[in-house]
Amino acid sequence: MISPIIEFFEKLITQFSWRRLFFIIIISFLAGGSLILYESYTGHFRLNRIERSTKLLNDLNRLSQDIANNTDDNISKIYHGISNDLNAYANHKGITPFSLPNWLLKTLSAATPWVIIAFLFLFSKGEDNKKAAFGTIAASILPIGAGIMLPDFTNPLWNHVGYPIFSFAAVLLIVFLTTKTKKK
Repeated sequence: MISPIIEFFEKLITQFSWRRLFFIIIISFLAGGSLILYESYTGHFRLNRIERSTKLLNDLNRLSQDIANNTDDNISKIYHGISNDLNAYANHKGITPFSLPNWLLKTLSAATPWVIIAFLFLFSKGEDNKKAAFGTIAASILPIGAGIMLPDFTNPLWNHVGYPIFSFAAVLLIVFLTTKTKKK
């Protein structure tokens, strides 16, 4: 049952075709979009999260009386650590979408415009497009690295939308100005 799927992906690598790649990208977007629509309509995952949090809170509450009577300091520390973890989980403190580490989310955000442009170069016809795609990836290394080191702003849109757009525009401006001066 799974072997046709494995063969399909194997053919994508051994017998590469743009049609297969586009098919995988389109199917991935459709699957992701369907999952987002399902969650936004039913709230299934959010309600499961609330249910789990409530059950754990109830269990912690029952344990709190036993912990208060216990003289072992380690058990008390473990209890408070678990309680703090549940608080962070239930109140979304320090948790990013999909529970990704913040540095990874900033990396993906900063890399997105560069990856899109590199793919556009690869898909367009021309002799030097592969070189341009690799040049785009090379030019993206410094802005992506700076995006990772950016401090976390109170509004995450600055980290995940504002900076990628600004850095991409700034590098394009620098490239435009340097190529304009070289042509003169």
